[in-house]
Amino acid sequence: MDSAEGEYGGGLLDVSGWSLSDLDGLPSTPLTSALRRLVDEAGSGPVAGFQSAL
Repeated sequence: MDSAEGEYGGGLLDVSGWSLSDLDGLPSTPLTSALRRLVDEAGSGPVAGFQSAL
């Protein structure tokens, strides 16, 4: 087992060093589709949330 897979749960992409421009330049993948959907929805209005703690 690769230590990176064990540490991060395996199969996850580390894009922490990439800029949004770098990510935008990727070919069409499920990752780019999800990012575009998030960006498109970001301007759709306010989002309400809450935090519950005991």
